[in-house]
Amino acid sequence: SWAMGTKVPGHFYGKIGGGYVMPVDDVEEENLDLTEWTFDNGYAGLASVGYEWDNWGVEIEGSYRSMDADYRKIKASGTRSNLSGDQTMISTMANLFVIFMPERDISTYLGAGAGMTQVSWNNVRLPGGTQVDDSEWVFAWQAIAGVSFDLTPRIALELDYRYLRPSEADLTDSAGTKYSFDDLHTHNVMLGIKFRF
Repeated sequence: SWAMGTKVPGHFYGKIGGGYVMPVDDVEEENLDLTEWTFDNGYAGLASVGYEWDNWGVEIEGSYRSMDADYRKIKASGTRSNLSGDQTMISTMANLFVIFMPERDISTYLGAGAGMTQVSWNNVRLPGGTQVDDSEWVFAWQAIAGVSFDLTPRIALELDYRYLRPSEADLTDSAGTKYSFDDLHTHNVMLGIKFRF
């Protein structure tokens, strides 16, 4: 059945949302291979515009993620040092979706996207004063799975899971040491509202 009428056929839409970010792994420092860096769970916000028709959707998405720094571990000894500062990610992605049962009030969707992410470490400081305060734009991709609930023919509530995988980022600390950081990927649970036009 329809939610309060007939759903808009092929249509443009806008979406805003937010959610919870969970780093998948400790961030590996690859070039020297001496340390692992851990970040806490954080939050995210996103906005997108797109077009849907039949069982398909395409969109352009912008998103922001923030995670507080927790600690750095030296691999050889296991020694941990507490960190301050945070890690942020600003992403611009082009996404493609396949939508299952789009004619129903409750539908599901799968998606994939690719684009660029700015990985920023903001005053990530170690005891003793050394800090990383640097950023780099890197290639990123994501996978998406979610469910959409029609509130009206033009408004839907969407809940989805997103796996974001930025590429390795090269960042430099205040002493001039350059690090190549990998395993920057995150799990994300997002809740959003979509407006169809």
